Amino acid sequence: MVALALFLVVAAPAFADERGVVKWVIDGDTLRVRLGGRIATVRLIGVDAPETGHYRQAEPFHAQATACAVRLAKRRRVRLERDPITDDRDKYGRLLRYVWLPDGRLLNAEIIAAGCAKVMRRFEYVRQDEFREHERRARREKKGIWASSRHD
Repeated sequence: MVALALFLVVAAPAFADERGVVKWVIDGDTLRVRLGGRIATVRLIGVDAPETGHYRQAEPFHAQATACAVRLAKRRRVRLERDPITDDRDKYGRLLRYVWLPDGRLLNAEIIAAGCAKVMRRFEYVRQDEFREHERRARREKKGIWASSRHD
């Protein structure tokens, strides 16, 4: 019985209860979230925001994408959700998650719908069709990055 209990503790994921508070917004698709006693870097599944230029020149609209994520998520309590067909982490070790806001909205979808980011198309995930519809609507309405012809 003790061996079984020890196995369950060791086998449990590091962030079993994936509820936390967004402490920092790194950019339009990456957050730092306090989960329990740790800070985890979370990459929003399905969101392809303009890069802030950490290692190369910043992409157009990077500041707007980051501001959008800050406005929606910073200091908010969130719930993280894994995608059943996506890896748990990306190649940089970041958690790949859907991030649910306190009012029930999905942050990933909100950022795309606001025109602050494009849909990530390199990987498969269950909400891909939903996100593509948000992007189509944002393009049609010329929201955010779609207000300019630079992203068409």
